[in-house]
Amino acid sequence: MKSYKNLSKRTLALIAIAVLLFTSGGIMATRAMLSFTSENLDSEFELDHIYVQLWENDARVGMRGDDNGKLLQYMEGEVQPGRVYEERIYGLNNTGSGDVSAVDQYMRIIIRKYWKDENDQKDNTLDPELIKLTYDDQEYNKGPWIKNEAECTPETQTYYYSSVVKGGQKTKPVVNKLMLDPVIIDQDHMKTIEGDWVNGKKVITYKYEYSGKQICLEAEVQALQTHNINRAIKSVWGVQNVTASDGKLSVH
Repeated sequence: MKSYKNLSKRTLALIAIAVLLFTSGGIMATRAMLSFTSENLDSEFELDHIYVQLWENDARVGMRGDDNGKLLQYMEGEVQPGRVYEERIYGLNNTGSGDVSAVDQYMRIIIRKYWKDENDQKDNTLDPELIKLTYDDQEYNKGPWIKNEAECTPETQTYYYSSVVKGGQKTKPVVNKLMLDPVIIDQDHMKTIEGDWVNGKKVITYKYEYSGKQICLEAEVQALQTHNINRAIKSVWGVQNVTASDGKLSVH
């Protein structure tokens, strides 16, 4: 998706592109990996019975095996720097309905944010930290969610839900607000482009560094059942500094 907008004075229009990468605890890939490691281990984790959904602002975005959902559809194309948008991202334990038995789960959500240029290519020269995702003006919902700094970069943040999520239950949102830092329309992010001489005068154009760029937001929810959870965290999620005990998950 590409779109071009004119820059008028200090008003910057940015196109919001939403891309969802959805998985459910690496179910498909994990089954393939574990099957040749140990069939008993594969059975122990009961990965077939893990069902989880990603939700945004009271709407389901994706579920197990679905990678077609899109975030930010409510924005209708443009994002204004400094304006706060509602962006509640959370997970749902989709077990306990139909013929699927309720299965207690632990969840994590991985959020990625970055920029694309006018040619729809990822632009690593632009700062992903200027795409602000917060919860009530703090970094994230620090009540039930725990950030694992060992898995984080300026582009990617990984959060673990500290409590067990029972069948049919949703987590609390990990974030609920999105804002583009208005610093992107400061003079520090303005480029001077010298053009040709016209009627004895040099033509100089001023262009904002982020003008015409696209913001990209990806969210991925993953779940593991509580049975043998510490083995599953290490074997499936590949994380060494996260453990669970007495119905609580901790990051060390």
